[in-house]
Amino acid sequence: MSLGGALDLIDRVQRKDPQDLNAAELQLAGLTLAREVSRLQGELDRAKPTQGSRVAGWPLVERMELGGLRHYLGDLPVHAGTGLYLLTDLGWMPGRYEWSYKRRMPGEFYFSLPGIEEPVSCAIPDGARLAWPEEIESRHR
Repeated sequence: MSLGGALDLIDRVQRKDPQDLNAAELQLAGLTLAREVSRLQGELDRAKPTQGSRVAGWPLVERMELGGLRHYLGDLPVHAGTGLYLLTDLGWMPGRYEWSYKRRMPGEFYFSLPGIEEPVSCAIPDGARLAWPEEIESRHR
C-alpha cells in the first residue's frame, strides 16, 4: 500500500465513512504508516547529526603570546584559516575562522550557503561557542 493510500484510508476512518474497510486493509495501512514514520525518523536523525549539547564547545579567548595576540579555543591556539564549528540554534555549523589580530576585534566565521559562490561571513560574538572539527566528528564514529 502506498503512503497516500494509507492516509486516505485513515482519513475515511476518521470521517466515520468506513465503506469497504476491513481489518486487513487497516492492518496494512498501519504497517505502511509505521514504516513511513521510521523512515522519516531516520532522515531526521541524519539531518541533524551535529545537533545537541554533548559537545559543549568553547568561547574564543584572547591571549597575549610572544608573537602578539591570539585567540584560543580551550587550551589550544586558533590560527587564521582554521576550520571550526559554530554552535547555532540549529546545531553545529562548519566554517572557517579568520581574525585581524587586533585587540577587542571579533573573529570572523566564514561559511557556505547553497547557491552562493562566495563564502558568507559574520562576526563571532562574545560568548559564542565554537568547537574543533575533531570534537564534532569523533561523535560520529
